[in-house]
Amino acid sequence: MQKLLALFLWFASALAVAGSAPFREPPEMLSEQEVKNPQFVVVWLNSAGLKTDQKGAKLFFSLGVKEKKSQNWSAASKAFGESMRRYPSPDALLEYADSDLKMLGQVRARQGFPSKLVREDMAHALAFYESSLAANGVIKSLSPQKAKRLEQNVSCLKDYLLSSRSQSDCQPATYFSIRGQVKG
Repeated sequence: MQKLLALFLWFASALAVAGSAPFREPPEMLSEQEVKNPQFVVVWLNSAGLKTDQKGAKLFFSLGVKEKKSQNWSAASKAFGESMRRYPSPDALLEYADSDLKMLGQVRARQGFPSKLVREDMAHALAFYESSLAANGVIKSLSPQKAKRLEQNVSCLKDYLLSSRSQSDCQPATYFSIRGQVKG
């Protein structure tokens, strides 16, 4: 009787597995290195972008917006980062760079704004701003005001990295300042 019960359970399990939906691999996420490469983002958006499942990207983006409203820059950065790795939209890339810089600005303030680290942070953000600009060239989803601000961010960060002096109207540099005086 026990052998018959075991055989029946094995057969029922086999039927359940055979009748279940086919296994689907989770959608491939892009690496941070890929996403901060503007040329890669353009090629990816033109080839695979529309075929991807954007549901996860939208979910993480909305979590990022929620954390941004709370000024929880670390959580916002992580959420926008997850969104951009699933679908590198201009908004996700822009919000990631902004949130990440704000979080790093807080960290660097506690460290006394070490110039080497500030420069590295600015260069890191510049890559994502440039990818956002490139993505917007494909998708054209940023408002004219956001696109203009993004272009200004790219320009002023390039100037900063070339001269080590930030412009007073360079928004990203203000995240690394005490009362408007830029450090680094």
